[in-house]
Amino acid sequence: MSYSTPFQAAFKSKVRLIDNSAKQEENPKAPPQKLAMDLSVESAAAMAKWLNDKIAETKNNGSTIREYKGQNDYTETPGFTMWGSMWDKSGTFSPGVVKQEDEL
Repeated sequence: MSYSTPFQAAFKSKVRLIDNSAKQEENPKAPPQKLAMDLSVESAAAMAKWLNDKIAETKNNGSTIREYKGQNDYTETPGFTMWGSMWDKSGTFSPGVVKQEDEL
């Protein structure tokens, strides 16, 4: 019998979309919204560890991201994507713990 392990977040950070319309009046090229991330010192340290673990994992498995210079002009470069969840104008980044090589 196989049971899936419960999700374990490496860290949790609140994120918010903030209206930026006042800046748009000054500068029409300004984005309509800004993204803010709240990190406690403890969460920031856990995020730094997660980033280091993701860097090592990416170097080991060769995953890539696309870096766009135009609509159809991109290059594949080593990297990874960080996903979050949003409900209306707030949400969280809470990625799973990176599995170490001996756990795979």
